Formats: sequence, structure tokens, C-alpha cells
Amino acid sequence: MRIGIRREDKSPWEARIPLVPSHITELTKQGIEVWIQPSTRRVFRDEELLAAGATITEDLGPCPVIMGVKEIPIECLEAKKIYIFFSHTIKGQKQNMPMLRRLQTLGCSLIDYERIVDEEGRRLVSFSRFAGLAGFLDALWLYGQRLNTGGKKTPLSFLQQSLHYDSLSEAKKHLEHVAGLCRRDTAFDGLTIAVTGLGRVGRGFVEMARYLEPKVVAPQQLPHCPRNNGFCIALFDIPDLVEHVGGSPVDPTEYRNRPDLYRSIFNEYLPHVDMLANGIYWEEPYPRIVTKKAIKQSWSEDTLRLQLIADISCDIGGSIELTSKAGDPGEPSFVYHPETESSVDGIDGAGVVVMANDILPTEFPRESSRAFSDALVPFVPSIARLSSEKSWDALHLPSPLKRAVVMHQGSLAENYEYMRNFL
Repeated sequence: MRIGIRREDKSPWEARIPLVPSHITELTKQGIEVWIQPSTRRVFRDEELLAAGATITEDLGPCPVIMGVKEIPIECLEAKKIYIFFSHTIKGQKQNMPMLRRLQTLGCSLIDYERIVDEEGRRLVSFSRFAGLAGFLDALWLYGQRLNTGGKKTPLSFLQQSLHYDSLSEAKKHLEHVAGLCRRDTAFDGLTIAVTGLGRVGRGFVEMARYLEPKVVAPQQLPHCPRNNGFCIALFDIPDLVEHVGGSPVDPTEYRNRPDLYRSIFNEYLPHVDMLANGIYWEEPYPRIVTKKAIKQSWSEDTLRLQLIADISCDIGGSIELTSKAGDPGEPSFVYHPETESSVDGIDGAGVVVMANDILPTEFPRESSRAFSDALVPFVPSIARLSSEKSWDALHLPSPLKRAVVMHQGSLAENYEYMRNFL
């Protein structure tokens, strides 16, 4: 039994690994060989992985199963291999369809971490919490920098981007200190934040937000939330975000099954929030939470208070229609101008700052890799026993893992036949 772990080369910022040294040691004791491509960017050095029992080698050819974190470049794919990574294909993401076609042509199998779910559809292997943690801190950092460029220096300008902290605990401690400075600074106007999405990403938001010691209010209370030198946060659930087009009460079950019967009402809150942290799941035909039309109307009426959107979901043109591209830690944001519907990288200029970075968990690479590995390692023995020659009926996998098989021997699995339309 042998698995390979490839180096991450989609982004020069990527430092994560799907299995950490302590788990590699456990697996080798079970007779599972772990071969790993060398990397100078990975948070765990090659020496650490070697000491854990891994084989460090450039050539993963002898490995029937290849694991990674992000998408694999088309030219690196090999025939008949079993791949496991975040493919970002199940919504028909156009940019990754050529990769999926290549896997099909090569007769490969694909397991997507995103689809390792329980019977209720809840994800079992995820970086989402760390996207929320890093995303919320980065949003506060950018907000402080934005105020600073406008000539208004606040204690928020002392914050750093998540990746510049040595650890998550250090980041939390510094955020707590800066929040205290804000509360004691009579010149600080305060900050009102809307949080959408109450899943793992949202819980990451809330975990980091508690260091602000905020006043937590219901969305309906936002118009009455006073501007002062403190922090105010509103958590938005489905009934706070949408309304039924026919006037019926919001039914969350109906919304999940018939989202076309609902429309967003978030534009009502645009005059009352400074920052939006968005972690909501979105796909067609769910309504968009923030539309270009709503932003443009508020801008023209001079009622737009919203300064920054941290779109952690990072669906291009999705729940935040303004999100036109995904950035990275080196260029995490752009400014969207409502009148011209144009954008410019950075935080300068008139408009709304949009932070859309699809590799946020890598800003806390050691902690996020450990948590991910904790969740993944129970499935690895089953993955290591896989063979590209086995038929679908012969795949003896735990149910959550079998649900995640998007493609087998070049053919889409039954649950993913709908993706033929995208291919």
C-alpha cells in the first residue's frame, strides 16, 4: 500500500499538506508507504517528513494514489491514477472543466475532499474553520488599512495579515490587544459587522470575533445599533437574508429545495453595516446576497455605508455578485466602483473593498494542516487499498468516501452524472 503526496504548485503562497508528520508515522506503522515530493514552501520541512517515515522523492510514478490540497495542473496528470484533492468542479466551475476532461481522457479516478460527507450532507474533512479565522482577521486588517489610506488612523492599523503571525494563538492575542485599544480610543467611530453563513466558516468568524468583545444584535436591530467606539455584530440566518416572492413565511427546508422561490433582502441592511463577512454556501439558482444593482442604487442615493466585503465563500459572480476574481495573500482585495462596475486591485479609490482569497487557510498553515489531517487520516487506509483496476462494485469504501468518488476509471459516478452538462 503506497500513497503519494504532491507538492502544491497552484499558488506560490500555498504551504499546506493533507497529512502531517505524526499521522504519517502512524500510517507507516500500518504498512502504508507515504511518498512525498520535496518542497521548500511547505510548512513542514522535508526533514520533518523524512523523520516521520516518509520517502522524499520527485517521482511519484509508482504511487497508484496521489493526494494533494488544491487543483493539479493538467500537464501533471498521469493515466490511470487515483487522485484525491479539492477539484472545485462539482458546481461546474468553468475554469476547471479542462482538468476534469483530462482526467476523463486519461481514465483516472477522482475523489473530492469536499464531497466526503455524512448521511446528512455535512462535510467531514474541511479547512473551512480556518478560512473563517484567517478571513475575519484579514478583513479587520484591510479595514484598518483602508481607513488609514483615507487619512483616518485607528488602532486597527496595528493589525497584521494572518500569515504574518507565527501562530493562531499569537494572532488571537494581538487581536484582543488591538480591540482593547479601539475601545479606549475616543476617536474610533466603532465598527458594525454583518456575518452571513453559520456553518464552519461562520463559526470561524465568530471564534475570532469574540476577541473584539462585541455587542451581538439581531439583524433587525441594526438600524438602532449606535455608532460608538465599540464593535457590533449581527449574525444572519436564512430568514434574515431572504423573503418568499409570494409573501409566504420563510421555510428553510423549502428554501434549500426551491431557492428560486426566494429573493435577497440584504440590501435593506446596506445603510447600517460597515463590513460584511460572507461565508454562505451558494450555487445557481440561490439568490445573491449582494447584487451590483443594490450596491449601485445605494451608492447613487448616498446611503451606502458598507466599506468592505470579506467574501470567504469566494464564488465568482456568486452570492456576492461583485466578486469578479479570486485573489491570494499577495493581492487579497480589489475596490469595486458601483457606477462604472469596474474594479482596481488594492484598497485605494472610491467604492467598496472586496476581499476574495480562495486559499485563506494557508495563512495558518500548521494549525489548518493538523486539523485537516486529523479528519482525513481515518479514511487513509481505505484510500491506500484502492486500485485503479477495481470496478465500481468492487470499491469497498466507507460510505462517506464512496460519496466523494466523482469519477471512476474515467467515467463520472452516478451521483455526478449531472456534470456531463458542464463537460
